[in-house]
Amino acid sequence: MAGNDLELLDGLIADQEKVFLARTGESQRIRQECADVLPGGVASNWQDAPPGAVWIDHGAGSHVFDVDGTDYVDMHGGFGVGIVGHAHPAVVAAVSDRVRKGTHFAQPTTDSVVVARDIITSGNTSSASIPIALTKLIERGEVTSGEPVLIIGFGAGLTYAAQVILAP
Repeated sequence: MAGNDLELLDGLIADQEKVFLARTGESQRIRQECADVLPGGVASNWQDAPPGAVWIDHGAGSHVFDVDGTDYVDMHGGFGVGIVGHAHPAVVAAVSDRVRKGTHFAQPTTDSVVVARDIITSGNTSSASIPIALTKLIERGEVTSGEPVLIIGFGAGLTYAAQVILAP
């Protein structure tokens, strides 16, 4: 790129940063307000990019809405776990059903047996074990076709992978 092109590009970036900052006042305020408890004023260093973080209020389908009311198409999708979109009715139903049954017992549950057997059978301790676990639930008749299913994988006592899908 020639020097003039770089200057033009720098000018375009500066102009767009001004537009962005003009419409994200609430995001900027929140970032300032929480800087004493969140290093850099954000929860993760990848969120700390110039000219500032976009604080999200909620999501619906393939869109997210920031605290300033701007509607964005969600191109991130939560690293892929949000493939069905935000607040998908099947996901809401499956999670709500699971939460009504309890969320953390600090005692054994039959769900941990499914995951443990999967790990022993497949040797897989990653989120890739989720489809294997679903297949086993279907084979045993514990899941009905078309039913929303929440499957959570565990490692070292911590939840590390979760997926809600409609059973085939």
